[in-house]
Amino acid sequence: MSERSARPAKRTREPTDPRTPGEGRGESPTDRTASVGGLGIANVMSISVVQRSAEIGIRRAVGHSRSTIGTQFLLESSTFVGLLGGSLGAAIGVGVVYLVSFFEHWVVEIGYAQIPLWMGLALLVSVLAGLYPSIKAARLQPLETLRLG
Repeated sequence: MSERSARPAKRTREPTDPRTPGEGRGESPTDRTASVGGLGIANVMSISVVQRSAEIGIRRAVGHSRSTIGTQFLLESSTFVGLLGGSLGAAIGVGVVYLVSFFEHWVVEIGYAQIPLWMGLALLVSVLAGLYPSIKAARLQPLETLRLG
């Protein structure tokens, strides 16, 4: 056995990356927050479809079209969950920032002009997350839902 092969290989330290995790690699905290929020909305709306299957069956049995039922669930996810949740979250966030800055004697700088952009993002995420549950609700068969519900 030669002396060369007995030595362990030198380990070089990787240079530390000063960027925050995800920065410059196509992902950001906003991306992660939007995807987690979208998964939450899709989960809540899917559970709503299962719990309201009897109601959907009755509505289908009395003549409501698939598009009417799908539109109802899509509007519920976008209006109530997306816009209401987005505005409530923005209001709580601004309130917490002002509260903490009051006690810490910080100067507050909030970009109020960007709030419509973030509300639009909340609406987009809620509509995309509500698509699958609304299509699922629209495809339920009336007799099957009445039997299961």
